[in-house]
Amino acid sequence: MNFYEQIKNIYFKLDNLIYSQENYIDISSIYSDLTDLFSYPSLSTREAEIVSDLLTMTNQGSIHNLIAYMSDVLDTYQDQDQDDGDSWGYVDNKKDGWGDNYEMA
Repeated sequence: MNFYEQIKNIYFKLDNLIYSQENYIDISSIYSDLTDLFSYPSLSTREAEIVSDLLTMTNQGSIHNLIAYMSDVLDTYQDQDQDDGDSWGYVDNKKDGWGDNYEMA
């Protein structure tokens, strides 16, 4: 699984946590996943910077910033990998190939 697939999995895990909790969101598992990702030996410098930023946001409890940043990372990946047929579905004001425009809520 590549870096962006890992980020996508963590993003959806966080999204599920948000919708499954009422008053308190325990993001310790997100922090653990990001720490594991940070230890991957094949991370590029940019990927390590992204994970470092995400860990900082997680430590600060900035859930909205964490979601927004992950979404931006995944959007960038979507733009770079748009024609491979294996995109994860997030399109920011671009045609998705079926004539619809949509965004993640």
